[in-house]
Amino acid sequence: GGGPVWAGVEIKVAPGWVTYWRTPGQGGMPPRFEWGGSENLAMTAVRWPAPERTVIGGHSINVYTGRVVLPIRLFPAMPDRDVRVRLKLAYAVCMDVCKPVTAEHELTILARPVTMVDGAGYWPLIRQFLERVPTDDVSALGLSVSSVVLNHAVGVDAQAGLAFALFFEVSVNVHAGRVPPEEKGLALLL
Repeated sequence: GGGPVWAGVEIKVAPGWVTYWRTPGQGGMPPRFEWGGSENLAMTAVRWPAPERTVIGGHSINVYTGRVVLPIRLFPAMPDRDVRVRLKLAYAVCMDVCKPVTAEHELTILARPVTMVDGAGYWPLIRQFLERVPTDDVSALGLSVSSVVLNHAVGVDAQAGLAFALFFEVSVNVHAGRVPPEEKGLALLL
């Protein structure tokens, strides 16, 4: 039968244009995946290769340029049955202005074993970008975090000569909203 499989979504942007990482920074629109209409698809796990950092309009942004493949692990609900994947992808490409892009893809993954070599060369390409995914295990990189301050100041201890990049992401959803006029202050829901 079949089990989890790797797939990839390739995004190519023209020279001078960018698209965004899962956490763009101070602006931008990250790619959004909708799997509605898929059949026998229990779960997906998108892996995000490390982005480039650039400044656009005075804002620090996490972007992809040229070509990126977003590796995706697809998990069937019932491994002995075919999986029909329907993906609607929304993202933006930007230069001086941003343009929204939507793409729709459909793929059937057979549950029965097939004898087939990846003749199109997709697995090496997916693996190449999978190797660029940042880890949250900083000790595996020979780093240790000595302090974290709410204003994003981080103390990092590293081995001499070690090159690394840190990516900050909020792991908690924070929602803010105005309270009724008779109350004072700001309401936060964490």
